Amino acid sequence: MTKASRFLDRLIALCIYGVVGVVPLFFLPVTAEAVEFNKQFLLYFLVILGIIAWVIKGIITKKLVIRRTPLDIPLLLIIATMLIASIASKNRYLSFWGDFGMLGDSFVSFIFYILFYFLVLNNVESVKKVVRIIIVLAVSGVLSSLYFIGQSLGILPLSGLPVPRWTASSDLPTHFGYYITVVMILVLSLVMAKMRGFFNKKNIFGLIAVLIFLAALVVLGFKSVWLIVAVSIFLLLVFALSRIEEVEVPWVSLSFGILVISILFIILGSPAFLTANLPTEVSLSPGVSWNVTTSALSENLKNFLFGSGPATFVYDFSAFRPEAFNSNFAWSLRFNRPYSAIIGILSTNGLLGTIAWISLFLVALGTFFVMWFVKNIKIKKKTIDKLSDLIHLGDGDGDAFAHTLYAGLMTGWLTLLISMFFITFTTVHWVLFFLCLALTFLLGMDFSKKESNTFTLSLKTLPQYTLISSFIYILVFALIIVLVIFLGRFYAGEVYKAQAIKYTTVGNHTQAATVMFKAVSLNPSYSKYYLDLASAYIGMAVVASQNETPDPQRIANLVASAVNQAREATRLSPNDAASWDFLATMYATARPLSQNANSFAISALEQAIKLEKTNPRLYLDLGRAKVLQKDYSGAREALEKAVTLKPDYVLGYNVIAQLDEIEGKENEAIEHMSVAAALSPNDPVLIYNLGRLYYNRAKQDDLVRAEQLFLRAAALNENYADALWSLGVLYERQGKTSQALQLYRRVETLNPGNQDVKQKIQRLIGA
Repeated sequence: MTKASRFLDRLIALCIYGVVGVVPLFFLPVTAEAVEFNKQFLLYFLVILGIIAWVIKGIITKKLVIRRTPLDIPLLLIIATMLIASIASKNRYLSFWGDFGMLGDSFVSFIFYILFYFLVLNNVESVKKVVRIIIVLAVSGVLSSLYFIGQSLGILPLSGLPVPRWTASSDLPTHFGYYITVVMILVLSLVMAKMRGFFNKKNIFGLIAVLIFLAALVVLGFKSVWLIVAVSIFLLLVFALSRIEEVEVPWVSLSFGILVISILFIILGSPAFLTANLPTEVSLSPGVSWNVTTSALSENLKNFLFGSGPATFVYDFSAFRPEAFNSNFAWSLRFNRPYSAIIGILSTNGLLGTIAWISLFLVALGTFFVMWFVKNIKIKKKTIDKLSDLIHLGDGDGDAFAHTLYAGLMTGWLTLLISMFFITFTTVHWVLFFLCLALTFLLGMDFSKKESNTFTLSLKTLPQYTLISSFIYILVFALIIVLVIFLGRFYAGEVYKAQAIKYTTVGNHTQAATVMFKAVSLNPSYSKYYLDLASAYIGMAVVASQNETPDPQRIANLVASAVNQAREATRLSPNDAASWDFLATMYATARPLSQNANSFAISALEQAIKLEKTNPRLYLDLGRAKVLQKDYSGAREALEKAVTLKPDYVLGYNVIAQLDEIEGKENEAIEHMSVAAALSPNDPVLIYNLGRLYYNRAKQDDLVRAEQLFLRAAALNENYADALWSLGVLYERQGKTSQALQLYRRVETLNPGNQDVKQKIQRLIGA
């Protein structure tokens, strides 16, 4: 082997180690989304670098050997169905590239996951490399666990620094728990096999790592995570006990202990004094996710076969969110992910895409179990020698080690497969999924003494070798240039967005608009950047309006620019309810500047409602806009629809009461405001407004009720000037001058410059 080939082998190995060990820890605060976005770009870089090195190595050795596996066809089917789904998507840009806040669900991301699988499959040539990969993964898991423990318990001196709050590996602590569980299983399989002498470096490292993983899981304390721990440990023990003569009994005992602990924590819960006070994780329930998915699939034939498109679940959620969801505390949120990865695949890739994934699961399961239980099955060879001649995975004493390691890898992959039904996957989970898939197959081939089909591209036999090699060199160079330019534009755009967020935080909207304009220029097809630019323009308009001598023309131009940017976002993403909702907000802002702005706001809201029919807040905004249009019947229809969709919609009843008051319907106004006040009995504004309505009607005991309500509003908020003023007016009306004067003076204290209050006090004193 030449020096160049050895260098390329090392480079490929470093790329694999980087994906396995660095990606789970990697984040950079220079982009708007610091964790997942940067993990994806590091994955892109390392995989492409590894693939390029592999191809160049093939050119140098004049032979490129590609291992064929039973998984090739299912993987090609997944790529094909995702490609068709992306082309037919509700938003092609999102499906191909993903939302920059969650790139991991896009078509391009899955291309890189699968490329990583093939990179590992074709370049891991010894059990030593498999062990190194697991060790790198274990070290990464240990560092991630220590970070989580330190952040959760507040013992790391990182307060105020731009670092992830809880874990560097993923966006939610639950996702971290599932990731650590798989890593712990792989470490246990690494140390469980019998070796010479129990107390060796391998076992000491394994024990320390497992204890750190357990500490992190205890601090996490989630029952759902302990459940997956119990399942994974049980599976590992099943495989290990089937070859009990090849494993160390102390490690089996430790695994049993972990199983017992996990079951106890599932039943009794983790000790409160050991667990961290983590924030509540908000995600869709399985029921809502399933309802949305089945409704999306039944929308039309295209959706049924290919789904709405990768990374477009948010469109499905908007279109088919059930009315019952409006009773949920998170009803106002738009969820871009379902409850689990498998539901997401079904929703966004359709029936055919799901069948492709199921075929992968079944073929992998069948192949792995055949490798485990059946020996010396011969597979027809296509081109070259036995796989065991290519990958020296050991024999003799090494078989026990390979058997146990294989059991751990298979358990890790099965754990991830089961996890797909309970959580959405992040970059780290998908990397682990395809890593375990590749390594399990590699070890299984030698373990079961199978031979592998291979495809060999031999450049020696081609007379055009020089021409082809030159072409490939040029192609490789071109790919590097395209990668740097194309992905570099994406990355630079997110850097600019991060800068815009910082400028907005300190109130420098002009600079925010400047950098967001650069982001739009770099990524003109990404609709969300236009919304961010529109927000910056509105911020500039607000600042300009607060000047001592505001320039009306400048303010009008800024608002018009904001509207234009929001309109462009709806053009790029016409199926995005959030974009139309935002456009309506921009038009609402422009109402003082244009007499047609309210009509445009109504049109935008109506379009948003077409895309999100069960969102009561959209109907509320539409009703308010129609009130301004003096279309009272249309406003009432929209507002009543809002409270029908959400019977406990306090703001909806409040606005209906205001409409009743406009139309002179005193009784109806009191009725609707009473409902609002009953739903929110500690809201002083609602209590006050109900009292005001009773005061204005002034029938029978209305004034008594008004007094009680004014007093309650003032009790809820001692500095509520409107309640104090109205109570003073009521007392003055009843002839209680001294009490009224006392209340007016309290109002004057709260509003020292109010001339009406001063005149009222002077008049009462003079009287």
